[in-house]
Amino acid sequence: MKYFWHKVLLYILFSVLLVSIFFCKKELPKAPHLPAVDPFMLNLTSFEQASNFPLFDSIILNDSVYYNFRKAILSTYYWDSVYVKCLFAPFAVIPLAYYHEPVSLSGNSWEWTITFTDTINTGNYKASLISVMLQNNQVQWSLYLSETGVFTNFLWGVGISDVNGYSGTWTFKESPDSADNLLLIEWKQNSFSKCFNIKKGDSYYNSSISYQISPVAANDSLTLNSVLILSGNSTLEWNTNTYWGHIKNSLLFTVNSNNWHCWKSNYQNKLNCQ
Repeated sequence: MKYFWHKVLLYILFSVLLVSIFFCKKELPKAPHLPAVDPFMLNLTSFEQASNFPLFDSIILNDSVYYNFRKAILSTYYWDSVYVKCLFAPFAVIPLAYYHEPVSLSGNSWEWTITFTDTINTGNYKASLISVMLQNNQVQWSLYLSETGVFTNFLWGVGISDVNGYSGTWTFKESPDSADNLLLIEWKQNSFSKCFNIKKGDSYYNSSISYQISPVAANDSLTLNSVLILSGNSTLEWNTNTYWGHIKNSLLFTVNSNNWHCWKSNYQNKLNCQ
């Protein structure tokens, strides 16, 4: 009888050990991959360089010499200004989130908290990036922003990405002063991005811009298609290192309207354009 109870006790201990091993091996929920931000960080360096004085004076005062590049500036100016105003938050928060450990809010929700100072919009900010795992292997994102002494917990953007952070969409509001949805962005890592103005009543409502970087073999050129309600459909290509490029726009160019119009690395017109 004593031997029997020894066997029972061993059986119980063995069962407890198996259960402990099972639960120890069970992985705890992990935070999802952060969504990529590079695909919709439009590289307008060549246009920003041209805005520096005294080069900018030359471009303005010598229209015939810089004509082609000036039209390219016209095609990108709206988007450049929108990006500075509307997208500074995700451009700052998402890259910084990679250096912060998220906190679990529940079994399927995580929060990254980031503080930063923005030199362009001149403010001290605190951001909260919250993820919620969805049932279809996707992640829902919410980006809240607070500026010291100005506004608190403003829901700046919401997005959806795949669980690996390779593709998705974002919808961003214009600003805390105008809480209308302004931009819808569709993005895919290492591929393309497309951005739409979705603010009804805006002068540029339904305008869009799409862009992608060509591979090294194609001289690292950026291809941009800008559809602006006020200035037509522009197709631009330029080298992101040397800044030469060309543009097509049948409304901006009345002569040879279907041809490329080129500029050189110094932004001056280039003849024999291709």
